Amino acid sequence: RHDVESRGLGDVYKRQTLHFSHNILAFLYVVLGIVLLIKPTELTRLFCIFLGIAALLYGGIRLFSYLRRKEYESAFQMDLILGVILIVVGVVCLVQPRIILSILPFVLGIIILLDAIGILQRSLRLRRLDYDGWWISLILALVLALFGLILIANPFETTILFVRFLGFTLLADGCFDLWGIYLYRKYL
Repeated sequence: RHDVESRGLGDVYKRQTLHFSHNILAFLYVVLGIVLLIKPTELTRLFCIFLGIAALLYGGIRLFSYLRRKEYESAFQMDLILGVILIVVGVVCLVQPRIILSILPFVLGIIILLDAIGILQRSLRLRRLDYDGWWISLILALVLALFGLILIANPFETTILFVRFLGFTLLADGCFDLWGIYLYRKYL
């Protein structure tokens, strides 16, 4: 009996931690969306610099890790390949940030599309729980999916327009997540 009770408390703790992390992520989306709308040029430069430095550091660590291993330890490790790839990505980010910015809409569009699928699942759960306003969450998920698809298609002529659209999308995504979490908690 004690194990059942402790597992139940563990599940409650995991759920609370998950809800807390969803709230934090949604709030960060809102803040980042606002910053992208206000300061798109500065943030794209900072993003490329940060990504470049992080990739160089992590690639260097992976390469160093590979070189420090004994021959038999590194036979099946990916440290050399990953280290070289990360170093190349880091150099490209710092020297030619436009290349990174050109693939960024696609990657972020996929992430936002996956988030929309999560909101869609939440709305369907609310429907199964007979919540009257489940359809609002469904509409928000569909709108967010549309934003993700637009980012994947990347119809933008300029980087600034893309960054502002991304800011708007992240702002909407954060607000939709917060709204969905509010509805889900309110009903449960």
